[in-house]
Amino acid sequence: MMKSTLKILTVSVLLGGAAAKADELIFNGEKGKLGGVLVQADPEKADNKAGFWKDASKGRPLSVKLADNDCSKYKALTFRMYSAKADGHGFIIVCDSDRAKTQGGDYFYKKIKIDWKGWKTFVIPFGKFGKARKPMGWNHISKINFNNNGWGMKPNKEAKYYIDDLKLLSKLPEGYKAVVKKK
Repeated sequence: MMKSTLKILTVSVLLGGAAAKADELIFNGEKGKLGGVLVQADPEKADNKAGFWKDASKGRPLSVKLADNDCSKYKALTFRMYSAKADGHGFIIVCDSDRAKTQGGDYFYKKIKIDWKGWKTFVIPFGKFGKARKPMGWNHISKINFNNNGWGMKPNKEAKYYIDDLKLLSKLPEGYKAVVKKK
């Protein structure tokens, strides 16, 4: 009886380890779907594909509907963003987590100022997102939008932004210390 219990315990531990959640790729220019982008050559490395935010100059969002609404399995959102210039404008990442009866929506958000030129890598732990109203939780994310219009922001009419390597991370990178890292 003791050997059977030990075998069952060993198998369940091994299976539990094998079932550990991996990072989830949302979009990288080669895979995934992101609304509001055109897949084009990377502005700095032509053999790489990235998503050009086609209507950023008009203030239209980038949007993604996740295959699985339960983001509580993950720790952070990461992506690379390119700006042709440090234009001082900004964008906000909105992770919708609506309650049915709330007018205006419930969501988590992170506002970012475009103060760089070229590519910049962002790693944003869920704990660094703010809350608007009463979001249901990271286990109920209906969509993620990148907006550059509203929330006190106006779009840059000459905006040239790209996005790549958008993922949900199952753990923070080793040695992680900052919310954003310059590449």
